[in-house]
Amino acid sequence: MNIGDFERAVSSTNYWVDEQLADNYASYLLDYIETCYDFSSIDTVSVDVFDTLLLRNDVHEFERYYQITNEFVIFLHQERDIVLDVWDLYAARLMAFRIGYRCCKQKLGVREGVIDEILLLMLKIMKISQPESLVKSLIEIELNYELTTLGINQLLNKFFQLVKDKEKKLIFISDIYLSKRHIQKLIDANYLPFHNIQNGYSSADCAVTKSSGLLYVHSLADLEIAHSSVLHLGDNLVSDVTMAKKHGLNAIHLPVPMVIQENRKANKENFLQYLENNNFDSSFIW
Repeated sequence: MNIGDFERAVSSTNYWVDEQLADNYASYLLDYIETCYDFSSIDTVSVDVFDTLLLRNDVHEFERYYQITNEFVIFLHQERDIVLDVWDLYAARLMAFRIGYRCCKQKLGVREGVIDEILLLMLKIMKISQPESLVKSLIEIELNYELTTLGINQLLNKFFQLVKDKEKKLIFISDIYLSKRHIQKLIDANYLPFHNIQNGYSSADCAVTKSSGLLYVHSLADLEIAHSSVLHLGDNLVSDVTMAKKHGLNAIHLPVPMVIQENRKANKENFLQYLENNNFDSSFIW
């Protein structure tokens, strides 16, 4: 199976719900890797997290943020007797997200948002008193909601079992505003301990990204391992494949299944219509 055949097969099957297909494609993945690279020289397998190690459901991020915001509204009413309109808080969340990324300090020309700062800014926009005391609880609400949207990637689950005896180190490298601790909580809720993820790196902690390539440099320097001894797996063709290879790693593209992509596109269109029906200015989300 060549590169194109493998990627088309992965993106067009329902391996994420069919364990027999997951078994088959895990074997194909190992064969594919051994065709492309000398797997015996690979000491460490690095994985992207969201939509690679963990697969999200069909809900587009626009609606996901709205649902999380609704949970915030309920909590703030119960905890502080603060009554908020969900649309107002949703707008504040989106504004804070944008500001949090655009106005954070640059590191080597890269900007990266952090959830604590984004949620704190959201509360300040809404002029809520003592906002610092609420941030930790809001993060827990967001993580608990995320757990309802994430599931195990059966292909990688089976793949890890296949290579368990090959003594490869397993790490994750993720571009997201969540910290390593937050990401690890989400992984631990889905994956069995024997997979033994030994370390992880988040752009929120390191202030550099995979999309710039600098998170690979930072992570592997911290681990003191050669770039050529690492195999990275991920769904994003640019940040997980092109930039990984540019910085000397081996890389394999694991595209998001087309059914999930199509369902998210439909969900996005439906949600944008929902925003319009509720007279919400959708320019907030761009």
